[in-house]
Amino acid sequence: MSNQYAENFFEIPTALAANDRLRQVVITLIKSEPMPGKVLEDSNGNRLEVFRSILTDLANGKINLVNAFQRTREELARQTSPHSSNNRVFARGWEERQVKTQFSRFYNQAVLEQLHAEGVEMCFVPHSDEQDASSACTQQLAGGLHSVTTLYTRLLDSYQKGHWSQEVKIPNHPHCTHVVRPVPPRI
Repeated sequence: MSNQYAENFFEIPTALAANDRLRQVVITLIKSEPMPGKVLEDSNGNRLEVFRSILTDLANGKINLVNAFQRTREELARQTSPHSSNNRVFARGWEERQVKTQFSRFYNQAVLEQLHAEGVEMCFVPHSDEQDASSACTQQLAGGLHSVTTLYTRLLDSYQKGHWSQEVKIPNHPHCTHVVRPVPPRI
């Protein structure tokens, strides 16, 4: 078993390639968890299944982030959505936000579930080279120790149940580059 975890969003593919157990949990979550959002809605559920396939390929290392953005844009084309006329749903860069948000969500959910199953109470949120210094996640979470239960509950409330709040979570926004990881021995 590997102990490798990402330090930021862009390291998630490398961490999953090195940590088979974590990758399998991520894939299980991708294939089974609800993903509320109008981009994925349609009458027969095909959009959601197509997106699950794209994220599974990304988690398995079959495609990279750029390929995932491109496939999402092409395979979940705006014109095939019942919400195609909604510019808020399909704002510029919607495909990148969709992939980044859900990929980060599933990675962080898997890490938090693993820590909880091991009886670990605290996790660490490292600073990210790409972080926005003014964002709530940077100011309130980055560089600190946090309750596994609290971050897990907030993640599920938002990304699984669709109950959005102002409470800071990981990921906190579509371009959030923060991740959770086990507490490093040096802290």
